[in-house]
Amino acid sequence: LPTGASSSYVGDASATGGIKIAADADLHRRLTLSANIGYLYGDRVTLRNIDYRHRALFGVGSLLWLGDWSVFAEGNVSTDAEHLFQEKDDTPAEINAGMHYDLKKPGIIVTAAGGTCAVCGTSGAKVRGFLGASYRFNQNKFAPKEAAWLAARNSKFQKTSDITPEVFSALQSNCPPNPDAYDPSVHDDSCPKFYEVREIANAYFKCPSPDKFDPKKDNPACQKVFTLSESYTPQEVMNIVTLSASTMELKCPKDTDDYDPRLHDAGCVKYYDLVSTIDLVSTADLSSNCPKKSSDYKPGIHDASCPKVFELREAIEEQQTPLQVVDLDDKSGESQWALLARLAKQDSDGDGLSDFKDRCPKKVGPSVSEGCPKEVTVMAKVSEQEITTAHPVAFEFDSVLLRGPSFDALDQVITFINSHPWIRKIEVGGHADRFGSPSVKARISKRRAEVVVEYLRRRGVRSEVQLIPVGFSDRRPLLPDTSAENRSKNRRVVFSIIE
Repeated sequence: LPTGASSSYVGDASATGGIKIAADADLHRRLTLSANIGYLYGDRVTLRNIDYRHRALFGVGSLLWLGDWSVFAEGNVSTDAEHLFQEKDDTPAEINAGMHYDLKKPGIIVTAAGGTCAVCGTSGAKVRGFLGASYRFNQNKFAPKEAAWLAARNSKFQKTSDITPEVFSALQSNCPPNPDAYDPSVHDDSCPKFYEVREIANAYFKCPSPDKFDPKKDNPACQKVFTLSESYTPQEVMNIVTLSASTMELKCPKDTDDYDPRLHDAGCVKYYDLVSTIDLVSTADLSSNCPKKSSDYKPGIHDASCPKVFELREAIEEQQTPLQVVDLDDKSGESQWALLARLAKQDSDGDGLSDFKDRCPKKVGPSVSEGCPKEVTVMAKVSEQEITTAHPVAFEFDSVLLRGPSFDALDQVITFINSHPWIRKIEVGGHADRFGSPSVKARISKRRAEVVVEYLRRRGVRSEVQLIPVGFSDRRPLLPDTSAENRSKNRRVVFSIIE
């Protein structure tokens, strides 16, 4: 509000216009930098040899995203367009900082800021304050689009190679099934990449060959399948193939004779093709049974399956096989056959079972348990109406991702509930440590409880048992929130028997 005498303000009836060009860059999923340059033009108005109408404008700023809150800082400089930065009094520079708070549901964003002049000159403000509110029109329509934009923005800072089948299984329990429900301030940072990989993996074995693809009938994700090697590294492609294969393994009968197209997934046919190919490639590349060239093959000396191996290798290299949908062409020039050989041989945990057939590719385990370690099961127990386990269901800071021992603990809870039919209702309480805004702590603690409930349902807890997810924020700490170790124990989920 103007506070000086009216005689101190001057103006005229002319119009003023200008142009400004701005650009921004995301340095991190939470940090954005921006810069702008502009020009202000109008009838010349000169007071005390200072031109107030022909101005060159410069600005820089940064924005730090903190969930519902965001913090910003900016610097702005104005100078005479004809005499850039020549006079200090003619070049005021201001620095301002403040914050936004997004009320989400009503679509209102509140802003408060303040600043001062670094170089005051003749028009810089020694003290400047801002207080405002903006309204997002048609919130229900644009909120999902904004969430999708944030998910796409965050995905730029994620690596597909991190989404192994093991991590994918964990993310299934921690990411909302619908991408529109993803909230970057609450859910795991890997969820956007999880959605992308899930889309490709689900379509992988169901796509026709590229020349028969019909965009009106077939899954749009098939176009990503056809060009995997253009968008992903060979390791990332292999992670996607392995992930899709592990999913198909659950959908397709192990014996191909038991496959029924009326009952089973249409992608099983291509899945069987790839499995048999991997087995053949593994035989050819991991032993000396077959020579590298078919002309060097000698019956009675080399393995009897070698001719079939040569035939298959030639078909793969010439892309005359149903596996042509499997885009394994390496940008570095490595052949499909060589990449299939790497897929057959890759064994991340060194347990003798290739990652392609290993359900726990990062853990050593025998083949009888499909590569997963056999661990001693410890039963859960009840203490003062609370179900306790050998290991707590704990979370990392600012995360709802289930990890490590939490899966074993939840499986213990399921076993306990299913073996005690008298249990009818359980409160699943999510907790947070003291760091973060009240709204973020409330949301993340509730989401932790919901993630656990979703896992219990998916893993087969008795359907008649009522599971009630509740978020307690940081109101019920297990230990004083005075150290990193204590805070890690406070970020937990607790099971309280109600009936």
